[in-house]
Amino acid sequence: MKFFLVLLLTFTPLLAESPEWKHQTFQHEETTLPYASLRQGPADQKLPLVLFLHGAGERGTDNQAQLKHGMQELLAWSQKADQPCHILAPQCPSGIWWAQVENYRSPEELNFNESQPMLDALLALIEASAKEHQIDTKRIYLTGLSMGGYGTFALLAKSPDTWAAALPICGGGEAATVERFQDVPIHIVHGEDDSVVPVALSRHLYQALQKVKAPEAHYTEHLLTDHDSWTMTYRNPQFWEWMFAQKK
Repeated sequence: MKFFLVLLLTFTPLLAESPEWKHQTFQHEETTLPYASLRQGPADQKLPLVLFLHGAGERGTDNQAQLKHGMQELLAWSQKADQPCHILAPQCPSGIWWAQVENYRSPEELNFNESQPMLDALLALIEASAKEHQIDTKRIYLTGLSMGGYGTFALLAKSPDTWAAALPICGGGEAATVERFQDVPIHIVHGEDDSVVPVALSRHLYQALQKVKAPEAHYTEHLLTDHDSWTMTYRNPQFWEWMFAQKK
């Protein structure tokens, strides 16, 4: 199996002052979704949008915990690279997943439930944000870690035309659905020694993408790495550079 080895390039977050996060609540049908948003760039300019899906440990209603991982690295990189962006970081309530899933540790038997109110709310939030703000709809990016990695694959299958690129980290999805999003540039990341979400899930999905000859499917496996494969990923500017270079 061919895969990309990670390059050990990192950066130090900048000390420059960042814009303030806005903490709001979005209501879609019966789903209440706390979310934080930040616009780093001119209000009158169309900016790329990043939707970030956190992991299970950051669930709740405080509308703060979801910013624990990844977001400071994204802001630091966007400042250093002079890349304006609009960020949406919703928070999943306790006790549920972004995408309700069965057999979540099995590459062959994993399947997402038909009813997915959280995914519907996320897509509605993006649509509402694009109407309210200047958003470049040809550059809407998706990334998530662990539980958010599962959510990333589920959103790709549910609404493939929404995304310009996706960066799922240590998650899983249904291999039978990859044909739906085979044309979306995707970079799958996992830790070789992940004891929480088996690395076999990402390997299986990447192999499925190779079988359908997905033109922009990439895979990085961090060697000697357990579940936290997101820290070194989000700190590596090459992943952000790759993602923001994609456009529909």
